[in-house]
Amino acid sequence: MRNYEKHDQHYVTDAQKTTMVYGWPSDGSGVWVLRYRAKEDVPRDLGRVRMAITLEERIEVMKDFGAQFVQDPRQIPELQDGYPPERYATSDVCRY
Repeated sequence: MRNYEKHDQHYVTDAQKTTMVYGWPSDGSGVWVLRYRAKEDVPRDLGRVRMAITLEERIEVMKDFGAQFVQDPRQIPELQDGYPPERYATSDVCRY
């Protein structure tokens, strides 16, 4: 059962309140994850992640924010439906 919270004129699930950032290594080994449960927890300068030009640079910035490495992306509940890295990255260029 999902938990809902009234926000303005609509209801928001816990998952919708969560901010997730993924970094897929170019070698295809696992995924780096940043997760913030509340909007107030998101660092003001998180935009640095989006300014990264390469995937490796993106991951290094994510590590600065405390990203965790997960070897098997299927262990991440939000990715269990399947988000192949190819959808988000081609070669060494970030896609959003």
